Amino acid sequence: RYMWKVLQSEALIMLLHNITGIDGLENDPHLHGAGLHYHPAGSRLEMHLDYSIHPITKKERRVNLIVYMNKGWKEEWGGHLSLWEGTLERMEKEATRIVPRFNTAALFRTSDISWHGMPDPVACPPHEARKSVAIYY
Repeated sequence: RYMWKVLQSEALIMLLHNITGIDGLENDPHLHGAGLHYHPAGSRLEMHLDYSIHPITKKERRVNLIVYMNKGWKEEWGGHLSLWEGTLERMEKEATRIVPRFNTAALFRTSDISWHGMPDPVACPPHEARKSVAIYY
């Protein structure tokens, strides 16, 4: 529970405002779409866009924060977050890949061009898994 309090704190929201320049960022008291993600060996996540209008508050979701919790993660195990450039109609090219190492965070806009996913299957040993926390503002 402490983790969610920190992720929804005014101090973090102010930091995110300073990083993004987006005025009026708020936490989501419903944590809709937020949560712990667990991807064992062989799993993957198709490239996709997150929805931008919150189904309860009807406010626009502006940014997505993902924090990785994988101590000892080896790059060759994959599980990279892939961020692509493009339009709603077509992904054009991969902009970057983020290795899911412990305490690494990815912060990106939630919009109609924010293509992201984990298209390559995770190749970690059976006793490991790609773990992360995701939250929206």
